[in-house]
Amino acid sequence: MRLFSIFSLLVIFALQPVQAVEKTAADFLPPTIVVYAELPQPKLILRGVLNHPLRKKIEALDQYKSLLALPNYRQFTTVTKFVEAQLGMKWQAAVEKLAGGGIYAGLDATTNGFVVLMKASDKESLTKIKDTLLRLARSQNPKAIPQKKYRGITAYGLDKTILATVDQWAILVTKNKLATKILDL
Repeated sequence: MRLFSIFSLLVIFALQPVQAVEKTAADFLPPTIVVYAELPQPKLILRGVLNHPLRKKIEALDQYKSLLALPNYRQFTTVTKFVEAQLGMKWQAAVEKLAGGGIYAGLDATTNGFVVLMKASDKESLTKIKDTLLRLARSQNPKAIPQKKYRGITAYGLDKTILATVDQWAILVTKNKLATKILDL
């Protein structure tokens, strides 16, 4: 009878749906990371800065108003509005979706490389933001952002930085060897 009870429990346990284990930032980082920092809820910091009581006082300053009148700042706001229109969301919402699950950074001792991991709120938002920004950058220069496949993952070259996405994660790395170490994990 006892054997039957144990067998029954094993069968019941075996029939339970298996849930995929979600990756954490630590799952992407090799053991050679010597400095690590994390912002698990960056939207709280962003909202805190944007909604801070000092913001209105700063915006009332003549120096701030003169900054807003500079051609470079006006150009920046024009580009920002254009990108927001392409994304279909304000930049604050895009940042919250891109890094809604946290921002994590590490410095690797063996490569002297730096990695930033951003966990998006969801994979669809990450894909939309990445694809939109790549499309906009390539519309200016189609060869500006080369891409390569490594272990089935597409990596993009952005100047001296490598961008890859895995599930809900955006991975920015400064060294090829570090990128390889991360994608091999």
